[in-house]
Amino acid sequence: MGSHVLLVDDEAILAESLSLQLLEAGYPTDYAVSGEECLSRLEAGESYDVVVMDLDLGPEGMSGAQATELIRRGYEVPVLFYTGHTDASTIAQGRGVESYGWLFKADGDFEVLLASIENAVERWNVEHKLSDYNQKLLSLIHGVDLFLCVVDPHTDNVLFANRAVKESFGEVVGRSCREAFGAQANTIHTRARASLHMPEESATTTYDEESVVWDANTERWYALGSTLVDWGLEHRALAVCALNVTGVVTERNNLIERLEQTTLHLEEINHRVKNNLALVNSLVSFAREEMPDAH
Repeated sequence: MGSHVLLVDDEAILAESLSLQLLEAGYPTDYAVSGEECLSRLEAGESYDVVVMDLDLGPEGMSGAQATELIRRGYEVPVLFYTGHTDASTIAQGRGVESYGWLFKADGDFEVLLASIENAVERWNVEHKLSDYNQKLLSLIHGVDLFLCVVDPHTDNVLFANRAVKESFGEVVGRSCREAFGAQANTIHTRARASLHMPEESATTTYDEESVVWDANTERWYALGSTLVDWGLEHRALAVCALNVTGVVTERNNLIERLEQTTLHLEEINHRVKNNLALVNSLVSFAREEMPDAH
């Protein structure tokens, strides 16, 4: 069974004839003779895999381009333009509207129409799988308990920031690192500038550094890591990740302090042991002198 099609054409006889052809080819098809009827079907909850839309739907009511705009805003279904008009004014109507292909009735190739329907549906499915994947990825990025931002090495402006960054520093996208991050900006700025001088063959390799910095704004210690990433076409950016390590640093400092105290105690004990041994040695020597000569 092929894709479920909604055909929109103001010429009812042609629409019914093409619907029967599609049905015979294994594509269950309904048709509407106006943009309003098309939207009414969608609003009623009828499910379609693709809408095949005529651009010119007659002098009354909305045009195919207008109906497509409304479909894009409110419904999850791709639209394929299928028109018998090749004049400039009709073509211009559809140029500013996102569609999943164009076909002209004058071509008259039914197999091309079937292939175009399948291509539109396949493209729609792929795009929505990617969109779902991107949404899940963004949800993960925004949900993790660490700071993540992307910086333009040319301008030092922040291109992206996750929720954790925004909660602590406010809206930083579009601002410079120095303006957004204060004390941490020097480290980020240095890494961003350094990434500009990497050789081209290293564009896809990872550029990692780590350091621990103190942020006066949040009064916390952060471990910073950075990596060079592709950002758009032929553009590289620096992804910076910061993990709150205040607890680890505090515990480390406490351990160092306790170690220093233990060292002092050991030195004091050693000093006292030496003094006691010296005293014992003196007493032994004194006792030896006081003892009568055995001979």
